[in-house]
Amino acid sequence: MGRKAISLEGQKYGRLIAVERVGKNRHGQMLWMCICDCGSEVVVRSGDLRSRNTKSCGCLHNEELGNRRRLPVNHNFFSVWSEEMAYVMGFWAADGCVSCGHRISFCEQGRETIQKIKDLVKSEHKLSKTGNCWVLSYTSQRQHKDLRKWHNQDLYKKSKKIVFPEIPDIYTRHYIRGYVDGDGSVLIGSDTVNPVVKVTSGSLMFLNGLNETISTHTGIVGNVRTRKNGVSVYYVGSIKAVCLCDWLYNKQKIAMPRKESAARVVINWRGSKIMKASVTNKMRERFKEILYES
Repeated sequence: MGRKAISLEGQKYGRLIAVERVGKNRHGQMLWMCICDCGSEVVVRSGDLRSRNTKSCGCLHNEELGNRRRLPVNHNFFSVWSEEMAYVMGFWAADGCVSCGHRISFCEQGRETIQKIKDLVKSEHKLSKTGNCWVLSYTSQRQHKDLRKWHNQDLYKKSKKIVFPEIPDIYTRHYIRGYVDGDGSVLIGSDTVNPVVKVTSGSLMFLNGLNETISTHTGIVGNVRTRKNGVSVYYVGSIKAVCLCDWLYNKQKIAMPRKESAARVVINWRGSKIMKASVTNKMRERFKEILYES
């Protein structure tokens, strides 16, 4: 009779907790699915766990490596609210991530916006090109902690579970503009085609919170739908899109150039007729210069 396999379930080895046995490798060695303290899942040989050869998903090594050759970055950037901080956090919520080892990353097709974010966070890390996207990536435990605090949740694999954060009123539109620049589109209309602003997210909760927040501040009520692929979309059209672009892109210090350019065209758009039913009293009060009776 062969020796009975030793159960490691629930035991902790360094940063790893053994969760369940997932079979054997081609050498007959037992494999265990483990959860790392950073939230990542990793499959490890039982012998490597028991011998302490493997202590984490790899984040521990990354931290030790980063400590030896860490480049400067403003670790307190997300600690205090400002227009720039709110914008960058909104952009990160759309086109960024947190990975193991407190690694903060931003990704965007246009280099100009990523370079601007790099300058704002005072990072000396080099930008890299992955496919058709420019990437800024660095390690900051303090920034990770602050991002988690403002969003009030674990941010690993955030795309489908992120919720809209609580933001001081004065900075709300800057956060939303950052998110729109990252995961939104401003579609330019003409006299016969209405302009549209769309925002996408894997999290329906986030877009519902976005819709509610925009409505509270501006009176603009958007539509939120979930596609068959699970991606949710917030959108407004016609005069609502004009008012939303005015609120987001007028009198601001930072925006993605191509989105801002499109928003400027939308702001100046006037259709042949405004549907009165779509204009709320709060919109009439806030956007007096834009709204008119046809």
